[in-house]
Amino acid sequence: MDKDSFPRRSITQAFISDILRQYFTARKPLTHKRIAAGIENETVVVRMGGAQYVIRIYNRVQFGVLKRTKPNILWELDFMEHLRRGRLPVPKVMPTLTGQKLSQVVVGQKAYFVAIFEFMSGRHVRKFNPQQIEAVIKLEAQMHQLSHSFASRHVRANTYQFGYEKLMLGDLGRKVAKYPKHKKILAELWGIVNQHYPKLEKLIQGRRQIAIHNDLNRGNIKFSGHTIAGVFDFDDALMGSPVSELGKTIFFIVDRELAPKLLMAEIERAIRLYAIEIKLTKKDVEIVKLAFLVSWASRRFHSFNGRIDERQKSADCVRFAKIYG
Repeated sequence: MDKDSFPRRSITQAFISDILRQYFTARKPLTHKRIAAGIENETVVVRMGGAQYVIRIYNRVQFGVLKRTKPNILWELDFMEHLRRGRLPVPKVMPTLTGQKLSQVVVGQKAYFVAIFEFMSGRHVRKFNPQQIEAVIKLEAQMHQLSHSFASRHVRANTYQFGYEKLMLGDLGRKVAKYPKHKKILAELWGIVNQHYPKLEKLIQGRRQIAIHNDLNRGNIKFSGHTIAGVFDFDDALMGSPVSELGKTIFFIVDRELAPKLLMAEIERAIRLYAIEIKLTKKDVEIVKLAFLVSWASRRFHSFNGRIDERQKSADCVRFAKIYG
């Protein structure tokens, strides 16, 4: 465990009760359950009477680099509240008894920031249907429109919004050493990212940045039928390029197992849906496609395990890059 990571063994009923006493008077949790899906912070769902809440315990660093300072987290919470005021389905940030958005816990002589949110009902979906894809694209456009009026007195310590993709890429030599028979496809995937990543950086450099969610994947969206019931997990939110976020979001929500030409058609459809809400230039569209490509190739390289189906999917990725290029 990283030295700045929260020690999970500390999450007990008594520990949760101590946190809740900062938010509620004379109430005790009936049940609590840690959510194991997150990788950056500890998340616990608590049931008290007929209500449910989500407790987020922030690790002291993110990806081993970004310090989770108080202003950094408060910027994130301000952004959530701004979107909520715009009537988007974002969890309510619960205040402490003294009206603060954040509290603290001390474990092993180290302090960790804590926030509590209302629980968002709904269900996650493994594969989005066309109506759900349309709902996500429209929601992202609404978020981008609202973000133009967002202001916070706190500063978000910024990271490049595709830093995670570079982090996931890892080392080519180490990957080839593990799968020597697949050197060609691995080198091609590696090449896609290293060819298109600089292009993407150059295209978005100097363009206006707005607050973006930056991680609208399946795990961070809940549905009620075809309607979005909740969007959460703003840990990766930052000031960034809205159109490159659109490319990442399309990567998250479309069926990436489609053949290259069919996949291209899905990307084009998603771009058209967004353009109904916000006008896109030719340069914007190029950024969207590059962002999709960088996200896909880096994650395909990272998850490559040598199986036949993985080789086929990666080969499709290479073919897609050639179609786009």
